[in-house]
Amino acid sequence: MPRKKSDDFVPHPRYGDEPRLTGLNPKENSGTGKVYLHWHSPSEVRVPNTAIAADTSRQLQPTIAVTHYFDSRRRCVDCRDSFLFFAAEQKYWYEVLGFPLESNCVRCVPCRKKQRGLETQRQRYEDLFALEDRTANQDIELVESALTLVAAGMFGTRTLERMRSLLKQAEPHRKLEGLWRRLREIEEASR
Repeated sequence: MPRKKSDDFVPHPRYGDEPRLTGLNPKENSGTGKVYLHWHSPSEVRVPNTAIAADTSRQLQPTIAVTHYFDSRRRCVDCRDSFLFFAAEQKYWYEVLGFPLESNCVRCVPCRKKQRGLETQRQRYEDLFALEDRTANQDIELVESALTLVAAGMFGTRTLERMRSLLKQAEPHRKLEGLWRRLREIEEASR
């Protein structure tokens, strides 16, 4: 059964899964100084007729301001699925959030959320690790964070040795059995 066009792209919760046609399709005219398109959206990834005008005064001190954004086709560096980096999303990134024009979208929304979750998990791990006197619950949370980060490839397997030692010293807790099981599964998967 042939796939529908909308099935080709990972859905974005705000912008959907299909290009947003505007009828605007400017061409870059180097030398005239009127239209400058984004370096990370070359013609082969731009979706024609999806451009929106940029407000160059809101871009973060660019060397050369971008005058228009296009919906552009991307492939996620993590899951390898196709997604759209929408023109409206680019406008929001560069003009509202203040990202520099050098910033590029390389992950689909689900993988971006997963990445942010892992970064939050890593920060929590570091905060807990730095505590001199952790409670039993904080030790458990530290082990949970470490196991998640090892499984995601953010930490190496040497971390498992430290977590094994911490679990051996842990006071009895209802989560211990599950943590031991996760630790063994991660060790098996890393062999």
